[in-house]
Amino acid sequence: KLLSIVQRGVNETSMLGVAVEPLGSVTAIMYAVPNFSSRQNVIPLNTVTPGALRAPGENPSAFGIESAIDELAYEVG
Repeated sequence: KLLSIVQRGVNETSMLGVAVEPLGSVTAIMYAVPNFSSRQNVIPLNTVTPGALRAPGENPSAFGIESAIDELAYEVG
């Protein structure tokens, strides 16, 4: 049983516009843990303002946590 999830991430944006990937929104829906913390930093870079390509940001943001859960499941059998 999971007791807590601490999720951290970073996404880039342009110097002129702000695009934020909603990092923890999917995790909070998928996992009912009593202790959940999600924090992300948005870093401005000399690039174009990012936007959704194949899906809204909620879906790509789930990749990291789902990979970690898969690794945990493998380790505990």
